[in-house]
Amino acid sequence: MAFTFCILGSGSGGNCTLVRAGRTSILIDAGFSARAIGNRLASVGVRTDQIDAILLTHEHTDHVAGAVAASRRWRRPLICRPAVARRLRLSERKIFGVEAMEMESFDLGDLRVTPFPVPHDAVETVGFVVEGEGVRAACASDLGHPTLEVGRHLTGCQVVALEANHDVELTRSGPYPWSLKQRILGKYGHLSNEDAGSMLASVVGPETTRVILTHLSETNNAPHLALVEVQAALDRRGNSAVALTAAGQVQPGEPITL
Repeated sequence: MAFTFCILGSGSGGNCTLVRAGRTSILIDAGFSARAIGNRLASVGVRTDQIDAILLTHEHTDHVAGAVAASRRWRRPLICRPAVARRLRLSERKIFGVEAMEMESFDLGDLRVTPFPVPHDAVETVGFVVEGEGVRAACASDLGHPTLEVGRHLTGCQVVALEANHDVELTRSGPYPWSLKQRILGKYGHLSNEDAGSMLASVVGPETTRVILTHLSETNNAPHLALVEVQAALDRRGNSAVALTAAGQVQPGEPITL
């Protein structure tokens, strides 16, 4: 059996990631419509009835837009922190089921899931380490600044998906109102290319084979800017061999199978 990790789309217009191992398949976030997620799953050869659960990182629309509809249509549970469930009023909505997630590792079929705290301006944002078939993958998005806790969970993973949301100078000189710029650049906003590079340089080791940059801003960033900045940081630490890519918003990335 194999471990598969596939980002179905990532950015301010929606975020959703597929993780599979053994007989278990989960989604991390459901930021597109249920129909769009179904189409994206089909494009990588997965049916909606093969999804066992949907895990939510936090309550912002670009991470949960299709979560309720997907739970209803596919009859699959949503798993999230209690504060997120309250903010989304999930107990009042006709969904298949809600499971409260504690901040400790738990088994979900053939997968082992470990949530960890991420600094962001939502009620309670988490990232995930997901393990299966001897492979560890980590997802951390929507974080305003690097933390030791996030770094500890990214270390030792074969696959790391980390936000590289914006170029600082593009953000400062761009068209957004100053209040929004302050939010993005603040400690609880989003991670810059520079901070993503610094964090990855400190956590990527010989076991890491793939790094995916996620949640790139269409206005305040560009794939080549993020990739050049992060690659330079990896090179300075002697980690040039790792395969580095940037996730897109429009279509799924190539599934990573290990």
